[in-house]
Amino acid sequence: MIEDITPTTPLGTDAISNGDDQIRQLKTDITDQFPNLGAIAVSRTAAEINDLATKNGGDTITGTFTGDVTGNVTGNAGTVTTNADMTGDVTSSGSNETTLAPAITPWIQIGATQVASSSTSIDFEDIDDTYNEYMIVIAGAILSNNGDNMYLYLGDGASPTTTWRTSLYHYHVDNSGGASSSYAGSSSTSDTKIMMCPSMTDNENGRLNARIRFEAPNVSAQHQISWDGYYATSGGTPTKTNGVGEYAGATVLSGVRIRPSANTIASGVFKLYGR
Repeated sequence: MIEDITPTTPLGTDAISNGDDQIRQLKTDITDQFPNLGAIAVSRTAAEINDLATKNGGDTITGTFTGDVTGNVTGNAGTVTTNADMTGDVTSSGSNETTLAPAITPWIQIGATQVASSSTSIDFEDIDDTYNEYMIVIAGAILSNNGDNMYLYLGDGASPTTTWRTSLYHYHVDNSGGASSSYAGSSSTSDTKIMMCPSMTDNENGRLNARIRFEAPNVSAQHQISWDGYYATSGGTPTKTNGVGEYAGATVLSGVRIRPSANTIASGVFKLYGR
């Protein structure tokens, strides 16, 4: 390595035959120290290399920076590019002024995955204020009886005595199908449940896949819930489900129940996420 090189050798009194040994050793030290430079010349100045080497998460990098970004990066060269996950703010005040917003916080799965198997309902309980946003993902849900509806219920209190509310629901759902260009939907300003999917098929070719979203469960207020997805009706028509519902009573939301109008959920995978 370079640190092993002795600047004072060879001495003037050393034998000439030692010269080739010294030259070979010098080449070896340099190539061992910089094994990855290849055929491309290093064009940066010593000051630029030293500046980059001393940067850390609390510093500001000025110029054009491309790569992973953690923290705040300010660029005055006109271009700021990131190709990976980013936390913090990235701004450029050059001729091509660009501002990139902080990266979206990833969803974190909460609790165990629930797999339906002739299940009367799928319940997610003890939801608290750990996260601001929550999402339930439904994959491949099939009902045991053709023509049953899929409902949503909101609950409060703690398991195993969660109170599932059966009144004061408002909702509007769009269930337009692929067999028609016309709108099809339903709504209510006073119901005992939230209609999510009317008249579902019991055929595996019409499985329900959907995402259910809600926020701020720990606030004592009226709570809204929204969803989007797709399934097939009892007649086999591919149909979207896109809607919003609300429990009009003021409460602290702690649970969401997914339940058919009759019979059971034959199969399907259900996961709860927060962020």
